[in-house]
Amino acid sequence: MKNFVIWTIFLISSIHHHIVSAIVGDGISGHLKGEPLADFLNNHQSLWEAKYNEENEVRMKQLMNLKYVSEDPYMNISQTMLANVEMEIPKEFDARKKWPHCKSIGKIQDQSRCGSCWAVSAAEVMTDRLCIASNGTFQKQISALDVLSCCMDAGSSGCDGGWTSAAFRCFIRDGVVTGGTYKNKAGCKPYPFRPCSTRNSTRYVRCNTFHDYSTPPCQRKCSAFTELGRSYRESRFFGIEESLYKVKGERAIQKELMTNGPLTLSYVVYEDFYYYDGGVYKHIYGFPQGGHAVKVIGWGEAPDYRGTTVPYWLIANSWNDEWGEQGFFRIIRGINDCGIEARGAAALADVSRL
Repeated sequence: MKNFVIWTIFLISSIHHHIVSAIVGDGISGHLKGEPLADFLNNHQSLWEAKYNEENEVRMKQLMNLKYVSEDPYMNISQTMLANVEMEIPKEFDARKKWPHCKSIGKIQDQSRCGSCWAVSAAEVMTDRLCIASNGTFQKQISALDVLSCCMDAGSSGCDGGWTSAAFRCFIRDGVVTGGTYKNKAGCKPYPFRPCSTRNSTRYVRCNTFHDYSTPPCQRKCSAFTELGRSYRESRFFGIEESLYKVKGERAIQKELMTNGPLTLSYVVYEDFYYYDGGVYKHIYGFPQGGHAVKVIGWGEAPDYRGTTVPYWLIANSWNDEWGEQGFFRIIRGINDCGIEARGAAALADVSRL
């Protein structure tokens, strides 16, 4: 079955024929893990660099149940209206360059040992879109904690995972308060979980030195130690009524991103993703491990290690800035790898209530 799937990808995407044919012909026996898998990935494809870390399994604790990338109760919502609008799509795009006054676009968060990627990525998108829609007037940060603990519509489960569409629905209906990173006193509800690293780090504790976090209870009040001087109700920001929508397909994602700003994408994580250490990721080997939600901020093209031009998405992950390419990663664009082009979501920011 594995070889059949790979051969199907080969037929669909000739740009990767040198990668896929090598894997098909390798005759793997047994299931690869650890250093053997890292070596295999580096020897049989030229898109991205693999690196083994014995703490890779810690990342599994930060994934969501696969249902959160396959059964979204809100995915019967309308596709973005921009999907059918004619636009000239540039070869490359970076939201950080289009909206340089919104520094939040390039910031990398750390969800720590909690499957809160859906809340973290959605809060990042809300933050960016409030800044973009206000032409830079909004410079606060939306609270991932408020989303995580209080936006659990339709079966979202906090640290066990959730739907970004549920987060955006909450943004529209109830509003979401401000809140920065761990121990940041500037907002109403800062993120409560300590950043951690799976590497030897001088800035972060090791993730394997403490246990997984549980979902905090929903508290509609500001944290006691913040210096905000405003109530919970006064700290809320909103999305525009009935502006929740899905974004599906390469061109629809591009048009949405270049018009309204970053959006969330959800996808299936396979074993080989834990080994990513740079380059343009494409799933090559391994079984599904869980779901993940991230923020897309751009796209472009780059040569792989053999000089072949490869189209990619530029993604902000939430595993801190020591992971991947300074917290970002690139993933192959145009073939819906890992389902990443099928599960975009967003809402429009309501700046009339700033």
